[in-house]
Amino acid sequence: MRCFTLSIIFTVASLIAGVWGYKVLPAQYDGSMSLYDFSTVEGKPEIPDSLSPVYVSYVGRHGSRYLSSEKKVSAIEKVLLRSKTRKHITPDGMKFLRLLSEVRKKTDSRWGALDSIGVNEQCRLAREMYGMWPEIFRAGRIDARATYVPRVVMSMYMFTHTLSELSDSLEIYTDEGRQNDALLRFFDTDTAYVDYLDNGAWREAYDEFMSRHTPVEPALRLVGRNSGLSYDELRKLTMDMYGVLQGLRASGMQPPTTEWMSVSEYKACREVSNLKHYLQRVDNRYSDIAARAASPLLAEIVSNADVAIEAILSEKQPAGDKSSLRRADLFFGHAETLMPLLSRMGLPGCSPCYENCFRTLSVSPDFANLTTLWDVTEVSPLAANLELVFMVSPSDRIYVLIRLNGRNLELTDGDGYITPWQSLKQSWNLQ
Repeated sequence: MRCFTLSIIFTVASLIAGVWGYKVLPAQYDGSMSLYDFSTVEGKPEIPDSLSPVYVSYVGRHGSRYLSSEKKVSAIEKVLLRSKTRKHITPDGMKFLRLLSEVRKKTDSRWGALDSIGVNEQCRLAREMYGMWPEIFRAGRIDARATYVPRVVMSMYMFTHTLSELSDSLEIYTDEGRQNDALLRFFDTDTAYVDYLDNGAWREAYDEFMSRHTPVEPALRLVGRNSGLSYDELRKLTMDMYGVLQGLRASGMQPPTTEWMSVSEYKACREVSNLKHYLQRVDNRYSDIAARAASPLLAEIVSNADVAIEAILSEKQPAGDKSSLRRADLFFGHAETLMPLLSRMGLPGCSPCYENCFRTLSVSPDFANLTTLWDVTEVSPLAANLELVFMVSPSDRIYVLIRLNGRNLELTDGDGYITPWQSLKQSWNLQ
C-alpha cells in the first residue's frame, strides 16, 4: 500500500510540474540517492533439485533517508543570501531559497534519519528474502550487526523485526555500535584508506573532470551573471544544488524538475558525482586501497559462512525441529561499506577494468565511458544489498548463488548462476 501511495504522489507531482511547463527529472540520474527499484528484482533462478538452500550472508546499505546533513543547504543559502544582499539574486534564486526552506521544514532536525520510504524498503526486502528462501528462515539463529549511525541501526531493526513477524521460531541477535567500525566503517578506521581519501592522486583527476563536465548554467540562473563568483565557485554551487535535488525523492518530497536543471545538466552532474564515488570507493587506476580496505569484511563473511555451514552439515536433529543453528549473518552499513566490498569481490559491474586490461570492459583514460561500465545508481542505490545464498548437495558440496540488488549474478558468462563455494573463495585470495 505504501509503494502505491508513493506512486500516486510522484504521479501527481509530475502532473503539477507539467502544468507549469516543467518536466520531472529522470530518477535514474539521482545517483547514490536513487530509490531502490523493486521493479527490477528477479525471482530465484532455476536451482537443481539436488541442492538445498541452508544459509544466507547479507550485506545491506541503509534505506532511504533525509539529507545526511544541512551542509549543502547551508552552503547554497550562504551564496544566495549574499547575492540577495548585493542585489544580484534572480527570481529563480529566490525560488530556490524557498525550496531550501521546504527541505529544512520537511527534515525538521532529522538530518540523515531513515524516513518512512526507507522503513518500507527494509521491511519489503526482508519479506522478499523470507519468501524466496522459506526453508532457511523457518527456524534457527540470525546474527545481525550494524554501525552506530541511527539510520543504519533502524534499517537493521526494521529488517529483523519483519523477519521475526514472519517466523516466531527464529532466534535473532542484533548488535550495533562502534565496535563494528573496523568491519563496517573501514573508510573511517583504515588509516591508509583515510589518507587516500584525503590526499590521493584521484583528486587531481576528479577536479579536472569536474571542471570540464559540470555545467555552470544552473548556478547562473540563481545568482545572475554579475555575481562575481568564479567558475570554480559556480561549479561548486551547481554540484551543491545537485546534492539537494537528488535527495528530494528519497525524503518524500516532490521530485526535482527542469525548473532547476535541464535533463542534460542533471545527467552531467550525475556523471561528476558518479566519478567521485568510483575514484573513492572502487579499485581504480590510482589505487586499490578501497577494495583492500574491505578485505576484513570479506574475510568475516567467509569465516562466518564456513563455521555456520559446517555446523549445519554436522547437525543430526530430526527435520522440522527448532534449532539454534545459525541460518544467516546480516551486516548493515553504508554505500561506503558496500561499494569497496563489491569491488574487492570482483563482481560483474562492480569493479570495471582500467588500463592494461585484456577484458573488453575497460574504463577510458578520460572516464568518458565510466557510467556505461560502473554506475552508482545500479551498484549502490538506497537500500542496496548483497545476498549470498549457500546451498549443499547430497554429497555435502557447497554452492553459492549471488544476488545484488535483487538481481542474480552470473560470475562468468555461460557458467550459470550457481558457483562452487571453494572456487569462489580461492578467487578472492584472502590469504
